[in-house]
Order: sequence, then structure tokens, then C-alpha cells
Amino acid sequence: MADETRNWLEMPDEIMGGMILQRLNAVEILESAQKVCMNWRRICKDPAMWKVIDMDTDFDTPYDTVKLCKQAVHRSRGELIDITLHIDETDELLDHISRCSSKLNRLCLRGCYYITGCGLINAVKMLPHLETLELYDIDCCAEDIEAIGRNCPQLKSFTMKRDFTDRGGDVHAYAIANSMPALRHLTPAGTMDNDKIRAILNGCPHLESLDLWGCVYLDLDENLEKLCRERIKDFYYVRDNIRNTAPYLQWTIMIATGHIHRSSVLNITGFLMGAFESTRIAKKKVGLLFTPVTRRAHINLKA
Repeated sequence: MADETRNWLEMPDEIMGGMILQRLNAVEILESAQKVCMNWRRICKDPAMWKVIDMDTDFDTPYDTVKLCKQAVHRSRGELIDITLHIDETDELLDHISRCSSKLNRLCLRGCYYITGCGLINAVKMLPHLETLELYDIDCCAEDIEAIGRNCPQLKSFTMKRDFTDRGGDVHAYAIANSMPALRHLTPAGTMDNDKIRAILNGCPHLESLDLWGCVYLDLDENLEKLCRERIKDFYYVRDNIRNTAPYLQWTIMIATGHIHRSSVLNITGFLMGAFESTRIAKKKVGLLFTPVTRRAHINLKA
């Protein structure tokens, strides 16, 4: 009987590269996968492998993530359209990425504490095709946000999340409303009120989704909430009835789940808050069942 065993190292490039290797982040590809064999190394040098770059790594990684990030961007040969960064990034690195990636469509910065508002503004000026910008724990003032909006006329999706425990973490709704009229998707966080929501509705008339789960101190009046639900297809909001509990829930979840990014903690905390009003909540790819009697939350992160 013929040996029907197939050498999986000899899979077609489109399967090995597009379906398998691209499931790894950039560090895993550069420090591990490309060193397996010559065939994998050849695939890992293909610019098509680097249209999407995931540098979402632990800060305690032993590798020089800045150097690896530049290497990944270089391999894209100007074809980069999507990048996620969760490293000790600086304005210099962000400037390098922007100069080499004029086709960039999506930029996600997670906890890049050394990025300044000025550095971010200078970077987006070189990204004429930017449609999605996600900022997690990035320190930007209202003037920075407004400048970003003015320099990104095609911006359709904007996410800005801050630490729940920061009661002064205003998302500068007026800056968003004044400078991002083309927005379709908005996820703010921090201190919000009814006037700021009205400003967003007036300044961003094309909104299709508005996620207010991170705005833990927000208490919408009934008429405004009704207006949001009528105008916006995907509207997420938790009534502020356990505002003092939110910070404690945040750190409890962090301890219970282990290695979890702060942005994920914020999202899950929002679900737990909503659970006090509903026994079952479903949002996007996360399912959560809350049992009021036992006060225990069962979190199911779906694939």
C-alpha cells in the first residue's frame, strides 16, 4: 500500500502563508517560524505576508520589538495596510512606519505610553488612506484629537479607551464632533454626559455604531437614549447604576484571568456592569452569563 502520508512542510505557499503563518504575530514569524526551513523563510519574505502586521506582544518579551517592527515594515515594501502595536513604541518608530506605509488603512496603538499627541498627529498626516484608528491608553488632549480628525478626512472608525479608574479621563467628545464628520463607528470612553452625546450625534451624522460601554459614569436621559437607538444601528449602552463598583470589577477580572491586556479588561468590565441589569448579555463575539443569586460571572470568549 502506497504511503499516503503528506509532508505538511510542502504545503502550497498560499495555504502555508495565507492560512497558517499569518495566524502568528510578527515576533513569532521573525524569531521562530522563518527559521524552521528554507521554504518557510522564503514565504516569510514575501511582501504579501506583511500587509497586516501584528506587534501585539508582552512588554517583558526578550526580543528587541522595535527592531523587529522595523524589519516587518521593511518586508512589506510599502504594501502595509493594517498594523497593531503593543510595544514600547516611540514617536520615532511611529514616524518610520508612517513614512514607509502610505497605504495604511488601519492603525491600532495599545498602551504605547511613549507616543505623544504631536507624534501621532505628524504620523497621520502621512497616512492619507487611514480609515480606522484605535487608541488604547494613549495620552491625547482635545487639540490632538481635533488635529487628527482634520488630517484624516477618510476616518470612518475611531476608538479611544482609557482606564476606568480615571474619573477625569474625558474623551473630548466635542473635538470628535467638530473634526470627524465622516465617522461610521465610534467607541469612546471616560467621562461623558448628555450634552457630549448630543454633540456627537450632531457632528457625526453618519454613525452606524456607537459603543458607550466604556463610559461608566454616563446616565443618558430617556429621550436621548431613544434617539440614539432610533438613529444608530448598533448602539451599546449600560445605565450607570453601579459606578462605584466598576474599578473593583476591573482589577478582580485582571487577577482572575491572568495575562490579559488592559483593553480587554475594560471590555469585559463593561459586560459585568451590564449584567446587573440583565441576566444574559451578548455582544459581538463575547458571551456572558451572570447569575444574580451567586454573584458569579461566567465568561465565554468565543472563537
